Amino acid sequence: MRMRKLGTLAVFVLAASCGRTPDPAASAPTEAWNSYNDPSRFGLATAHIDTLPRSGQVDTSGFWSGDYWPTYKGGIANRWQSGGTSTDYRSYQYRFLTRDEASRLTESEIARLSPAEKYDLFLGRLDFPLAKAEWANTQASVGGDGYVPTWFGLCHGWAAAALADMKPGTRAVARSTDGRAVTFYAADLEALAIYAHSDMDVLPTAAVGARCNTVNPTRDAYGRIVDPECRDTNPASFHLALVGTISSQRKPFVMDSALAHEVWNTPVFGYRYAVGQARYSDGSDYWRYVRAPGTVYLVDVTMVVDHAVGATSGFQAPRLAASASQFQYTLELDAAGNIIGGEWLSEDRPDFLWRPTSAPTSPAHGLVAMGTVKALVGLSRVPTPGPTPGPTPDPGPGPSPDARVEARMLSLVNAHLIPYLTRVIGLSLEGARAVHSYVAGPDQNRHSADDRPLRSLAELRAVIIENDVATLAAFALRSP
Repeated sequence: MRMRKLGTLAVFVLAASCGRTPDPAASAPTEAWNSYNDPSRFGLATAHIDTLPRSGQVDTSGFWSGDYWPTYKGGIANRWQSGGTSTDYRSYQYRFLTRDEASRLTESEIARLSPAEKYDLFLGRLDFPLAKAEWANTQASVGGDGYVPTWFGLCHGWAAAALADMKPGTRAVARSTDGRAVTFYAADLEALAIYAHSDMDVLPTAAVGARCNTVNPTRDAYGRIVDPECRDTNPASFHLALVGTISSQRKPFVMDSALAHEVWNTPVFGYRYAVGQARYSDGSDYWRYVRAPGTVYLVDVTMVVDHAVGATSGFQAPRLAASASQFQYTLELDAAGNIIGGEWLSEDRPDFLWRPTSAPTSPAHGLVAMGTVKALVGLSRVPTPGPTPGPTPDPGPGPSPDARVEARMLSLVNAHLIPYLTRVIGLSLEGARAVHSYVAGPDQNRHSADDRPLRSLAELRAVIIENDVATLAAFALRSP
């Protein structure tokens, strides 16, 4: 997901060429941002250049870096524990298990399957519809050269999932409909969270800019891209959306960082920029032929954007890997100093910006329900105290340090079980009430679990695992 290096400014190339430089103003009209670049798409309006904060950042505690599960590897049907470095999709193909073979798999064999196969088995789908759909998508993506483009994948799903507090823990163990334990490792949970956010037909979004589907966009005689969709997000729209969303709305968003046909979505969480000296847009302005109507002043901006980058998690809970990318552009101001347009100076620029406006409205591609994935991710967040690093101390009299920590955690969990399950574990309110009802007892109508407290965090995990059919299937599958 790396961006290309900054290109040479087109105006410098033209100025340094031999002979007379043509005047572009003689043949082209002025223009402002178009409808799909209107900042109002993000709930924003134009602003005075001096009123906007020069830096900003949103809370990144829920952010995480994930893989884009490339299509050439079979997407989330890739048996990632088998490894592989080839870019040939045929290297990752495998024969699908028959229903009889699937029914006889041991729990250790299930643990080595792909995320898609595990999800199918967990739900009792022994015909593996999710895994087969992913490989069908890979086959459909094979190009004329016999290969799948390596950039095809689910980075858009990762970006949306990273914004939705779907960060998985180390693992979740849940029982399938036939009673076998299905172990979902961090990478499996990540894959399912990403897939659940990957169906743009059921994920409501707001967007600024338009996608460019051209490999080499046509440019005019002065080096400017002709196709408005490939000219990428208007710099003024980009500036207002970035500053307004991060600093005013306190919301992250997603940007496609690739210039042309490739798409590399990445979550954005911060920015900082410097502004040059304001100058008049007059006859000496070489690019006056494309300035927004009403432009009086120009200012050059160097913007640094802080964003997440992709990473693979494997068996460990994912963490945030961050990077910074620099963009340069000119903002066009009216007589009052309001931002009304802009032009890119750097060759690198975001193609479009977007963000989810709500959770998916139905299962992704009809195969992965958000509620089920949330429940599995929530299960992986249940803390399991482990051994203390380093030499084992002499416990002496009284409870061990680990026991004291667990006791403190249990007292909080028992006193606030439903808030714990909904806010920390991430279960739906209905699911939390189902777990609470089991803990409190079927014949009791209480609002807390104090009268029958959990004896250990392991018991809480066991309650959710042993009742996954009664809780996961009962509430998760009903809610997207």
